[in-house]
Amino acid sequence: MVSLEIIRTFINYETDYEFEQYPLQVVNSEGIGPLTGIVDISAGGNFSLAVNSDGFALAWGNNESYQLGDLTNYDRKTPVIVQRPEGDPLTDIVDISAGGGHAVARKSDGSVYVWGFNKWTEENPPRLGVDTEDLYVIGAYQVPGVSNVVKISTAGDDPSILALKSDGTALAWGNNFDGQLCQETSEDVIENPATVKGPGGEGNLTNITQISATLFYSLFLRSDGTVWGCVYNGYSSLAQGTWEDYYLFPVQAKSPDEQGYLTNVANISKETLAGNSFAITSGNSVFAWGDNSLGQLGIGIYGINKNLPTPLLFAGYAIYSGNLNGEPLTGVSVGSENSENLSFLVSPDGGN
Repeated sequence: MVSLEIIRTFINYETDYEFEQYPLQVVNSEGIGPLTGIVDISAGGNFSLAVNSDGFALAWGNNESYQLGDLTNYDRKTPVIVQRPEGDPLTDIVDISAGGGHAVARKSDGSVYVWGFNKWTEENPPRLGVDTEDLYVIGAYQVPGVSNVVKISTAGDDPSILALKSDGTALAWGNNFDGQLCQETSEDVIENPATVKGPGGEGNLTNITQISATLFYSLFLRSDGTVWGCVYNGYSSLAQGTWEDYYLFPVQAKSPDEQGYLTNVANISKETLAGNSFAITSGNSVFAWGDNSLGQLGIGIYGINKNLPTPLLFAGYAIYSGNLNGEPLTGVSVGSENSENLSFLVSPDGGN
């Protein structure tokens, strides 16, 4: 079980929607008590996903793109169980990831399932990697030809999906408009899962331990503690020390002084719906880079983007040894929807 420590929250008060500035406990499906037994969570575009200890995928919130997976497009105020097209529950789920209007789940056997938004018009190619030309994938469908997956990540209203395999390589499919799927192609959409290319397009990127799909680019953590990314660098999301726009194949994130490379990284953000990136080193230092237009990097300023890794600040103090209780940090999640920007850190027991 994990809980979240909110680092910085910006709320859009200019709309008619009601936002909560402080954490609230999610209720169960009956709406009469807290949702418990949760082992994984993911926040999407106005909807949320969770996995419980029984292996069921749960969803609530906006459902206009069938992203809740309950075979309807009705919004839900309380969690519903994600279902297969036949109407039976999706089971044995161990990992889940939400995009703008779609979702991806991994079963314990290493297979991958998708549902929700699939393409914009009838003429567009599908994004989710399943055999349907429908605008929406209604119910959880298995992605054919994908196996031995150990981690998943997805992002964007126009789905980009990454899947890490047990052999240390990664698959990518979906939206490739910015080239974020690290393929030697100018095609806007990669319909079928393809292996992520290596630096310079030579071979495949190997020894990957973590993946991070984002709105414009992809990040990868390798077993040697280095961070690699490809394509969109408009906010310097790839930590290259420049504002150059595109790197078609993976490049290595540079060090804060630009004299070398960022090393000893233990964790990167699982998915990002904005143009910013986070990394936690084995020494529990937290670094951020990229879009900081609303202060979402947590570095004590806003309006100035960062093109190199910058130490994170919390309440005016740099974090070098963990959270406020001195415990090691184990994860980062970043979300952005319209003008809202949120950043989270996760500690082993949730912290206080």
